[in-house]
Amino acid sequence: MLRSLILTLVGSDRPGLVESLAQVVDRNGGSWQESKMARLSGQFAGILRIECPPDSVDALEAELNQISDLHLTVIPEEAARASAGKVISLEIVGHDQPGIVKRIASTLSAHGANVEELARISPHGRAPPFPDPRLGPYFFRSQLLGLDRCP
Repeated sequence: MLRSLILTLVGSDRPGLVESLAQVVDRNGGSWQESKMARLSGQFAGILRIECPPDSVDALEAELNQISDLHLTVIPEEAARASAGKVISLEIVGHDQPGIVKRIASTLSAHGANVEELARISPHGRAPPFPDPRLGPYFFRSQLLGLDRCP
């Protein structure tokens, strides 16, 4: 039976980094299952789930740690838990201000929601998603996906 691992990765972004990761996974008999990766301020940030033979875990982790300028965390995946509530998608657009993410997260938490994914989209250099003179040059846009356990 294959072992499922969650990897978190942060390091300087450069061409070929994802290819290097994929090669290490492949060389160790692993299979890339799912991932979320992004470039944030010149840094590569990623989280991925792989499956590999149990006897390859240590070698895979050692080889991944040899990739220069990459901070790695390997976490064995626990058994998946079934969702206990509705799954919804929510998009919020409005004036940007300090503390807005905290207030949104607090409101959702107070209602028993578990935010499974949050994408805070930077407005710098982009126009608002729809013309609205009230938003001005700075706006907040966030997408929250997979809100779980909503009443």
